[in-house]
Amino acid sequence: MQLQLLVLLSAICLNEVGAQDGGFREFFANSRARTIKDGSRNVRRSMTGGRISSMGGGQSSQTMGGHRNMGDQISMGGRSSKRMGRDKEGGGPVPTGSEGPGAPQVAPVPRPTVLPITPSPTNRPSVGPAPEPTPQPNTDPTPEPTPVQTTAVPTSTPAVVPTGTNPPTPFPTHKARVHNVLQWLVDQGIAKQTDFADANTHQFQAARWIADEDAAALAIPATIGEPDAYHFIERYVMALLFFSTKGKAWSYNFRFFSPESVCKWNVDITLPDSRKIQIGVVCDGEDGRIVSLNIPQNNLVGTLMTELGLLSNLDFLALNHNVLGGTIPKELGDLTKLSYMALHYNELKGKLPTWIENFESLRVLGLGDNRLSGSIPTEWSSLAKVRTLGLDNNMLTGNLTPLAGYSALERAYLEENKFTQDLSAIDWSQMQILEELDLSSNQIGGTLPTELLNLPNLRVLDLGSNLIGGVLKDFSFNGPSSLKYFGVHGNLIGGTIPTTIDYLNNLTHLDLSENAFTKFIPEELGRLTNLEYFFIADNDKLTPQIIPPFIGTLTNLRDLSLKGTNRVASIAPDLFFQTQQVNSPGT
Repeated sequence: MQLQLLVLLSAICLNEVGAQDGGFREFFANSRARTIKDGSRNVRRSMTGGRISSMGGGQSSQTMGGHRNMGDQISMGGRSSKRMGRDKEGGGPVPTGSEGPGAPQVAPVPRPTVLPITPSPTNRPSVGPAPEPTPQPNTDPTPEPTPVQTTAVPTSTPAVVPTGTNPPTPFPTHKARVHNVLQWLVDQGIAKQTDFADANTHQFQAARWIADEDAAALAIPATIGEPDAYHFIERYVMALLFFSTKGKAWSYNFRFFSPESVCKWNVDITLPDSRKIQIGVVCDGEDGRIVSLNIPQNNLVGTLMTELGLLSNLDFLALNHNVLGGTIPKELGDLTKLSYMALHYNELKGKLPTWIENFESLRVLGLGDNRLSGSIPTEWSSLAKVRTLGLDNNMLTGNLTPLAGYSALERAYLEENKFTQDLSAIDWSQMQILEELDLSSNQIGGTLPTELLNLPNLRVLDLGSNLIGGVLKDFSFNGPSSLKYFGVHGNLIGGTIPTTIDYLNNLTHLDLSENAFTKFIPEELGRLTNLEYFFIADNDKLTPQIIPPFIGTLTNLRDLSLKGTNRVASIAPDLFFQTQQVNSPGT
């Protein structure tokens, strides 16, 4: 199951450089558990039969309804469903692409066996000459190192067993080499002397592995300018990543600590569409430098280490769906070549970094489902190439002004924060290629501008659970509408429902529930023949009338909620005869 989830997550997370224009086919794919209030009943919804991936809990579920069907983006799945129009949960597992005839077979990579590290002396190791420890009588089968008065590098420890190989003969202790590695890392500015305060620091463990346990036994470069120096640094950084995120508990070790180049520390995976990708560490084909670090859903526990900023050629960083806490270190601002940064579904806290403005090539930014706070930095207004932005489910405040000029923006997931914004104050005309906008569960006010609904490529608009008032204006567009999901549930919108709503002829999901609409439910809704989900519950100012006869013409309808809308009289016997796919009308 874990491997199947990794294949699925990779399929929707790593769709690398695959778009026709050579850019990313960004993340947030398929759909995620979404919620709308409708009384006290629950349902998960996913637009056009999309899939919900429960990446956090190790399970997946197929759902009905909803609005996240995002092609090839990283799934945001794993959150419990919000309340919607009915108690149905939808059923069945999500196909992972690794089941059934012809499914790709990917063998799990065993975890590395890391034997216990010999306890170090309590005094701090020196980067100067290390004296030999005092010999001890051999009175115990496992001799312990003798503490010395001067600072000394700890004695030999058992070697890490490379994955997929027989346990090697432990290397003899080379105290001079351990000292030289420590000294070189300090001299070159790769580490600080305080990083090696004792043998229990992650930095010391990584350096000692490089010096004394790594079967590759890389030569220590004379200077940082040597061609092999960068490979030495990368190997140290990757070893440090393992130690600093409790690598022994990783779900897969991706061949970490094998004697091969770090460029081989990955696994090949075949996606459901037959494409082959590599998960783990990936290098470019020219000078063998790391360009991609993609380790999602792998039980990385710890913090984002500052040394990641040393991977200066990194283009793709995906550590989402792990247990990484703390703040986002400023050293990551040195990764100026990044075009893809996915850190969502972790436990990161603090403010949104202003230095992200340095990422001039950034196309995908995923920081959702963390504990981030504060406002969107004004410096972010320079991120003109961002196509997919995910800041959802944090504690963010303020307005959306820095995003107003994002002319390349296609998908924006900003829901479940505390943003305050008058939608009419944004120039939506700059976002002509915007396809999906989710601002639900914020504190958005003002009225719904016609310019937003007029965007020619907009398919998903979720403004539910906000403070939007006024009335819905006529849906008169310059051209055909692309909108498939339209949700304004849980707002303060009044007035009548425009009869021109039939302009939204591609709608599959319409949610007008929990507002203050008056008068009648327009018959023109019967022309929305693609509707699968129609919710208008809890609008108690509507004029009492029978269930609209046009409901019987919506032959694709699967979910309907009319409760709390002053419906009267009995249900006509043949009303739902034509709508045989309606599961259970909520009246």
